[in-house]
Amino acid sequence: MLDLGLRGNPGPLDFELAGTLLREAGKLRPDDAELARLMAAAAWLNGDQELLMEATRSIVRNDPSDTVAQLRLISANINSRQTLEARLEAFERFMGPAGRTLDTSVRSRLALDFALLLREAGDTSGFERRLREAVELDPTNKDAVSMATRVFATGAATVAESAAWQIRLLNADPLDPHVYRTLAQICLAQGAIEPAHRFLQNAVRLFQVNSLEIGGDVREMQLSMLWQREGAEALLAELNPTLADARNDLMRMIENRLKNGEPISDLRKVEEIRYPVGIDRIRLYAAHSIGDDASVTSVLEDLGNGTAEQFRNVAELVGRADVDEGQVLTELIRIFSEFQVDRAIVGRDLELIGQQTQINFGEFPAALALLEPLKAWVAYGEGDNMRALDLLGEPRPGTTDDLLLAMISERLGDVERAAPIYVRYAREQGHTWLGALARMRLRGMGREEAVISAEGRQLASALSKVPEWLDRMTMDPRSFMLLQTETPSDTMGPNEPTMIQVRLRNAASIPLGLGASRPIGSRFLIQPREISRVADFAGSPVPKVLELDRRLRLEPLQELDVVVEADSAYTSWLREVNAHVSMRDRYRVVQSFQLSPRGGLINAPLALVSESPMVQRITLGLARGEADAIEAAIRSDDPGEMRSAMIATVARMIQPGSGLELEGSQRAALARAWAERFESAGTEERTLMLLRLPHARQVPEMAAFDMAAVDAVLADAAGREPEDAVDAGLLAATLLTRINDPENAVFALAARSEDQRMRRLGDRLRARLVAGDPTFANAQPGASGLAPPGNTDSMDMMR
Repeated sequence: MLDLGLRGNPGPLDFELAGTLLREAGKLRPDDAELARLMAAAAWLNGDQELLMEATRSIVRNDPSDTVAQLRLISANINSRQTLEARLEAFERFMGPAGRTLDTSVRSRLALDFALLLREAGDTSGFERRLREAVELDPTNKDAVSMATRVFATGAATVAESAAWQIRLLNADPLDPHVYRTLAQICLAQGAIEPAHRFLQNAVRLFQVNSLEIGGDVREMQLSMLWQREGAEALLAELNPTLADARNDLMRMIENRLKNGEPISDLRKVEEIRYPVGIDRIRLYAAHSIGDDASVTSVLEDLGNGTAEQFRNVAELVGRADVDEGQVLTELIRIFSEFQVDRAIVGRDLELIGQQTQINFGEFPAALALLEPLKAWVAYGEGDNMRALDLLGEPRPGTTDDLLLAMISERLGDVERAAPIYVRYAREQGHTWLGALARMRLRGMGREEAVISAEGRQLASALSKVPEWLDRMTMDPRSFMLLQTETPSDTMGPNEPTMIQVRLRNAASIPLGLGASRPIGSRFLIQPREISRVADFAGSPVPKVLELDRRLRLEPLQELDVVVEADSAYTSWLREVNAHVSMRDRYRVVQSFQLSPRGGLINAPLALVSESPMVQRITLGLARGEADAIEAAIRSDDPGEMRSAMIATVARMIQPGSGLELEGSQRAALARAWAERFESAGTEERTLMLLRLPHARQVPEMAAFDMAAVDAVLADAAGREPEDAVDAGLLAATLLTRINDPENAVFALAARSEDQRMRRLGDRLRARLVAGDPTFANAQPGASGLAPPGNTDSMDMMR
């Protein structure tokens, strides 16, 4: 992990190397699920399916509750079958009695894959049956619920059925703004504006907290509902001051520049500060509905400028070889017509409509014919209702002719004719200015109650039962999950890794998905936070990334409780470098971390932060002792003493400026003692020394140890057949930590290995040295010699 951390931008070959090394580590610690997870991550990033499955089997063996690993293993088993029939048979077995012991979240994903395979085989009924089964087995299986919604909630589905499937989607992911928006649209289509408002507010809130752009269509829907619910005055109070402030700020900036003799050519014009056309259209009709003539005049000017800009942008496409000019002309006619209708409805600039029609389309007889209906709108704007009716004739399907008919009929007092048209617009276009205008007209006629359909009333009643805690989830992560960080012990010995306990609980009333882009995020940053700065502490600890994607979901009140090493590989190494000092730390655990606008990493808006109690790491006495005492510990038969000697050696050789620096002769004596120990040591002890002790690039006096170690490995290999008689882990540790010459004979030893992975390991490490790339074996002196570039945790790179 230290070696991988030196790679600023690791690629597949780097992850291949890491995977091979972690595989050898796994042989030494076969019961370590965390190590297996690292190996799986490296294999995934390298595309090494064989190693990924080996790692996954180790995870499942050591942590049978890891449903993510279970699913990966089973899916790989099924996908390895060569024929469609064999895969179908395997799915039948896992979904039958043989698979009953599997967690239902795993069975749900298998049922979805089974359904897709059945669809591929042409079995539609089987596809639908297994798809429903996938949804029933695990309501948090969003992929299954999404597909089922597309399959079962379209076409002949009733309003209630469509809404019910959207509620299922909401339960699968209560933090998906798109589902809330869809529910709002379903409600509006039936005139049920109150539940529509509730769900749209949740959608907008989620878009905002996740820093997602709120699309123009969502903003228009929000403003249309504001007008319908609170009136035109509330809408204008929301929009007009904001626009005025922006324009005033620009005007002051222009005035200041002119006063100071500075150019203003890079600034926008005041009239260019305006709302999008869709929003200005809502503003126009709201102002017109309450007789706010000043706002009507101002907004109509803005709307005209915005329309002209749209018109110019589309007109520029004329003449391009890749553009259908017929389609361009159609779009130009649409843009032009909509603005003329705006003028006619509010009764402004009517004399300009005919003039501008000739100016823009006089050379296109076909276009003039299509614009002929504008004459009926002009007549309406002029108040000539009978002439407008005569010019209108029979309303054309797919146009707003019927809106004109309703407006004329309303003026003539024919409410029975106007109301049904307005009702249809209020439902079908409730998310736009058209629907808002229609509802307001109905309100003025005393017919607003007709907007909500019978299905809409039933829908509003059903949706009122959607619990309010779903709304709270969009605002407060503590409403649906709990994050706690503890330390199993408040004191750590110098030879112990710092462990923390991370407890993540689903506090909601429904199961929630766990993982990336799921309601409960599974990615955490563990940040060491020093309590008191130690003056002679060398180096800066870096955070560690922890992935808790070990479950597909958490049931209500279910916890994921893990005890893991708190420090990153580099920070753990720094603990040894600083073993001569006592350290007081605590750890900050940040869920779903992201870059802060002010720099640094913070939790996502709907994620949590937890901080551990203080941890005291006591001093290693030997690290402050005499060199003779360290040398004696090196020669001790007690493994604990030898381990302490190893840490003390790192601390006294790497640590600069502590007042405890060893003299050159003392460092050389320790290196010789380690060399002698290496010659008599067994394979695992040799491997440990290679991995923990500094090399000659870090401490020049360690050259004696490096040479002795390499000579011993080569001597052991001499005369052996096959070459693999040399332990692969020992060979890998030697290559990784001691060899900085691409011509070293150990590379030849690796090249003769019968293990293809060892051959590739040798090739990759040698290629790095030839290229002058950073590697563990050529790390520089000091505590910063092994620091990741930019203090990026190597685990983070592996995710």
